[in-house]
Amino acid sequence: MSGLSVEPMNTYSFNPSMGKISKHSTLLWNTGWTANYYTPSKRYITQSLNLIRVMRHILIMKEVILVVMCMLLAGCMGPSETKTETFDDEVMVDEQWNNESVQYWNVNPMSRGNTTIIMFNETGDVNMTLNLSAFFHEPLLWEQGFVNYSIIYNNETVWAVEENEGLNEYSFNMSNVSGNLTIRIQSSGSDSQTDNKPGDFFIARTYIQMWNEE
Repeated sequence: MSGLSVEPMNTYSFNPSMGKISKHSTLLWNTGWTANYYTPSKRYITQSLNLIRVMRHILIMKEVILVVMCMLLAGCMGPSETKTETFDDEVMVDEQWNNESVQYWNVNPMSRGNTTIIMFNETGDVNMTLNLSAFFHEPLLWEQGFVNYSIIYNNETVWAVEENEGLNEYSFNMSNVSGNLTIRIQSSGSDSQTDNKPGDFFIARTYIQMWNEE
C-alpha cells in the first residue's frame, strides 16, 4: 500500500450574476484513488456569457419600456383642454398686421406721409394694438420733428396719437365696423451733424383683430 501524498488541485466556480469564472486551488490527499473533477470548456463559458448578456439586455429594455409608459401616463393625466380665443361671447373672424418705419438722414428738415388701407370682409368689433417707437432730436434752428399716427373711418379721423420720443403701446377699440379702415402716418425729421446720435426715426407696429358674435 502506497503512502499518502498531498497534491494541488485546481477547481473552477461560475457566478451567473457577475458573469465571472473563479479559479480555486485546493490540496488533494492522494490515497491511491483517482479523483475526477470537471473543468468547463471554452464553448460552455462563451454560451453562458452570451446568455447573461441577453438577459441583461432584456432587463434594460424592460426598464426603458416601464419609464416610457410612466411618461405617457403622466401626459395623459395632465390637462388636455384646447384653448379657443373668445371675447365676450364673440369669436375672432379676422386679424391683420401692419409695420411702418422711416429714418431721416437729411440735414435739413423733411416730411413724409404714408397711407395704408385695412380691408375687412365682415362686420364686427375691431381691437387694435399699436407699438410706437420714436426718436426726434431737438435742433437749434427749427422745431423738433414728430410722427403722427391716425385711424380714419368713413372719411373721419376716429383716433390719433403723436410722438417725438419714447416707446409706447396704445390700444384702440371700435364697434360695428364694416368696410375699410385707413391708417395714415405723417412725420417730419432730420439728422443732426453736431452729435453722434442716429437720424430721426420712428417704428410703428400695428396688430388688428376683428371679432363677431358666434
